[in-house]
This record gives sequence, structure tokens and C-alpha cells, in this order.
Amino acid sequence: MPHSVVFSETHLATPPVTADVDVLKVIGFLLLQHGKSAEAVTLFDALRVLAPADHKIALSLALAWLRFGDPQAAYAVLESIQIEPEDAADPASLLRDPCFYWLQSQALSGLGRTSEAARSTRLFIRLRREFDRQVTT
Repeated sequence: MPHSVVFSETHLATPPVTADVDVLKVIGFLLLQHGKSAEAVTLFDALRVLAPADHKIALSLALAWLRFGDPQAAYAVLESIQIEPEDAADPASLLRDPCFYWLQSQALSGLGRTSEAARSTRLFIRLRREFDRQVTT
């Protein structure tokens, strides 16, 4: 009797393990490096469904939208990220991540909202300097 593989619905509905998501994130970054922003948008959008709590995926999706030339979509992604107010003091919080503010400034600039973009740029610079001081001490 030949062997056959039977997948249950439970097996098919199981999200990939973290390692699979990490591999897909690397593929997304490679797509961006090779100018394939549309494909990167598709991949990071799907990853966001698989790992909604991973803010780095949302930031990657925003970057992909910026590279694709759609600052409105990038800004919408950044605005959709849920950040709890009590997380603001946490050093690992997205509110303490310079990349968030850099992407926000790029999106706002692309939308012609220059004063808001300047504010985000100043926050990026301040947080980046704090990060650099932490790394060198």
C-alpha cells in the first residue's frame, strides 16, 4: 500500500514557528535590497497577519511601502501600530525605537507634512544619540 500524507485542518491552520517567520523576514529584506518593493510589501503584509505583535514586521512593511513610493500607505501602517501608554518608559518600546521616527518622518515628508516630519526627525536624532551613548558605555 503506498504511503500518503494526510493533513488535518488543524495542521493547516497552525501558524509557522518563529524560525519560519524569521526566514521570511530575511527574504523580505533581500527583496527590498534588490529593488523588489512590491513583493516585499506583499510578504511583510502577510507576515503581519502571522505575527501581529511583532512591531519590527510593521516597520518593515512601512519601509517597503516607502520604497514602493506610497508614503500614505507607509503612514497608515505606522499609525495602525498599537502602543500601550505604559510601554512608553520601557527601553524596548517602539516609542523608544529611532527607526519608528525615521520612517514616520519619511512618510510625513512624502505627504508634504513638513513640520510634523521635522518633529519626527528631531525625535529620531535624539533617540539615536541615546542609543549610541548606551552602546559605547
